[in-house]
Amino acid sequence: MIARLIGVAKRLEAPRTRFLLRVLFITTAITFTLIPPIRFLRSGTDMDYRTWYQVGQTVLHGEEIYPHGQAFPFMYPPICALMLAVPAFFGKAVMILILSLANTVAWVLCIAFTSALISEKRIQNAPIVIANLLLMPFVWSSYHLGQPSLILLALMLGAFLGLSAGRKSEILAGTLIALASAIKAFPLLAIFYLIYRRYWAATVSLVIGLLVLLLIVPIPFRGLQRTITDARDWQRGMLRYQESAIAQRPARG
Repeated sequence: MIARLIGVAKRLEAPRTRFLLRVLFITTAITFTLIPPIRFLRSGTDMDYRTWYQVGQTVLHGEEIYPHGQAFPFMYPPICALMLAVPAFFGKAVMILILSLANTVAWVLCIAFTSALISEKRIQNAPIVIANLLLMPFVWSSYHLGQPSLILLALMLGAFLGLSAGRKSEILAGTLIALASAIKAFPLLAIFYLIYRRYWAATVSLVIGLLVLLLIVPIPFRGLQRTITDARDWQRGMLRYQESAIAQRPARG
């Protein structure tokens, strides 16, 4: 079994195979990028892109991101809503294309960062190819549904690459984790790893970066009072959502 795997790895490292795999990847990435906007233009199907567009338009019109007493469809931090307002300004079809392109860039960065973490000397083709084949359904779901999973993965891989580069890159690593946490809250859990490994510069830059993204950057666009209100309503909405999810769990007999 091991001998077969070694043989497959050697064939994947052959120059002709590497070229064909690059062509296949480029073709796949272009196809994945174009399918969501074309699908929307043909049938109006927009998956989670619908929510992203509505939130972006909410910000553009200066309305409440988290309406009181209503459902909580947007569970992401307020700064994420501001980020979505930029592509939403150009219309839904263009926004879907921009977000698909962002996924493609993130996918390329994931491959590059993973290659750098695997080997400092050269890109090893076999592990990357195998990993992409195994994760292809999850990659496609990011395009299909409009989820930021690839973007979050690219930011986290970039952060860990920065940590592996030495103390000079710790601040950059913490900043990348802060940006990932501003898009979706759960990457903030990496702070426990940073503390455990005593990456103090990364930990401080993560905390400061997150505070800046949540409480400073939105002020020119939302105003001081609305920025504070957005952060408070998001926190309360997340707590309500978690309490509701727990209450809906079936009791164990």
